[in-house]
Amino acid sequence: MSDVRYDVLGPLRVRRGDVALNLGSPLQQRLLAGLLLHPNEPVPMTDLLLAGWQYATPDDGPELTREIIIALRDLLDPQRPPGSEGVLIQLSDGRYMLCAARDRIDLLVFEDLVRSVPEIRARDHLLEASNRIRAALGLWRGPLLEGHNGPLFDPVRARLEEARLDVMDLRYEIELNRGLHHEILPDLAAHVARHPLRENLRATFLLTLYRTGRQYDAMRQYAEISERLHRLNGRPPSYELQELNRRIAAGDLSLLRGPA
Repeated sequence: MSDVRYDVLGPLRVRRGDVALNLGSPLQQRLLAGLLLHPNEPVPMTDLLLAGWQYATPDDGPELTREIIIALRDLLDPQRPPGSEGVLIQLSDGRYMLCAARDRIDLLVFEDLVRSVPEIRARDHLLEASNRIRAALGLWRGPLLEGHNGPLFDPVRARLEEARLDVMDLRYEIELNRGLHHEILPDLAAHVARHPLRENLRATFLLTLYRTGRQYDAMRQYAEISERLHRLNGRPPSYELQELNRRIAAGDLSLLRGPA
């Protein structure tokens, strides 16, 4: 397998060892980005044309794409045996697949780190779970494939941004369960301010405030999200958030002793 590393969690970056590769023209970069949206999976020509030209594909778009694929093979796998396709494989029906080990693509490393957390957390290894989440979040340098927009990239970027936020929410939850309520409170408050409608995040915030002796502030935070949800969505907070607020309002001391 190639020693090339692909970084897509931010601006597209491709490295061989410590050397960043010159990715060529903007069109070549867009086509490579299109392949990297679904590594190790077949990408149809229609998707590559969307990556390259969105809805303004020229008549010779497929031919230009095939020429760029040849150039990308030379860039990514210059030592491949003569006549072989190397890491960029052409399949039937005009589909192409970029092959790479999971540890060579930052997005796949992110997914694998996050996927490992529930089992580690279930064994009560909270420090290790926290370290893995921090490592996963540390891979992000900006939005997915920053600078590449259009109907192929935007939905995937939105989905992965939601996944990133879920991981950030989980990070605060685990840190709270480690007893770090004082340490996380400033960053958590700022994160809630940026994402005020995330109910799981708000639950962590309420519990953090309560554990730092700020019962009244926790109840005010519940009232604030309750009002927002009613005004924007016409519904109350989740049952879980309502129940947490009830317990905080009642001064439930069991909330101070460990996971809610």
